[in-house]
Amino acid sequence: ESFDFLLNLKVPFIKIGSGDSNNLLYIKYAATKKVPLIVSTGMIEKATVTSIYDIISSHHKQFCLLHCVSAYPTPYEDCNLRVIQDYRNSYDVPVGYSGHELGINVAIAAVALGAKTLQILNNPTPYEDCNLRVIQDYRNSYDVPVGYSGHELGINVAIAAVALGAKVLEKHITLDKSMKGTDHVCSLTPTEFQQLVRDVRVIEAALGNPIKKVVTSEIPCIDKLQKSLVMGSTKNKGEILYPGDVKIKVAEPKGLNALHFEEVIYKTLVYDKKEDEPLNEGDFC
Repeated sequence: ESFDFLLNLKVPFIKIGSGDSNNLLYIKYAATKKVPLIVSTGMIEKATVTSIYDIISSHHKQFCLLHCVSAYPTPYEDCNLRVIQDYRNSYDVPVGYSGHELGINVAIAAVALGAKTLQILNNPTPYEDCNLRVIQDYRNSYDVPVGYSGHELGINVAIAAVALGAKVLEKHITLDKSMKGTDHVCSLTPTEFQQLVRDVRVIEAALGNPIKKVVTSEIPCIDKLQKSLVMGSTKNKGEILYPGDVKIKVAEPKGLNALHFEEVIYKTLVYDKKEDEPLNEGDFC
């Protein structure tokens, strides 16, 4: 109903949150409406992300997949920003990042890694001339460590360079940005330099690995928000479960993961089950 409400408002796109990332029936319905979609992929594995991609792309390609870790706040070491690069290599739709970690630096790194739903600030070296993707070209071309020597304002571009693989950073330091000389204005004060070091350490932790999987910090959110299977009506032992007899909802206690919907329908109940009771393994055959 909420999806149809938004459709009637003629919104330019609709966001599907991670709480519905395992609700493939809902995603199928949304895909048939051919409205642009942004889909967060927290609390699921890569195989389910691929299922989401296949379902929506069978109807249209006006959608974006957001790498997401559903933990509040997300520990930096669980951000696994390299998943963004894996998504870019795996799916021919825009990829973004939905971040719940503290601060802005991880989001900046996500943009450097290819997230299309975030932007780096525009404005020394003009930001548009930094061309950080050269770092990736160097890494692919030469078998030595690659770094970045930056003369742009601030520390954000240097942080993004680390996200792209820079192993060495050069930033000039000054005690007074108003002093004469070419580079004082774009140099860092000692305090800014300390912040750069701290932020680089955050990014190093946040890069993680490119394997999309459920991480431990997501478990509380899974327990609270992820959809599971419950009875849509009261049925007796020996009766067959038809699609309308099984609901997908946030339930307590939980039933089977909603991803198992197709495996449950048309099975036979081995126990009497009341409406809204969770469906678990062993309840059907």
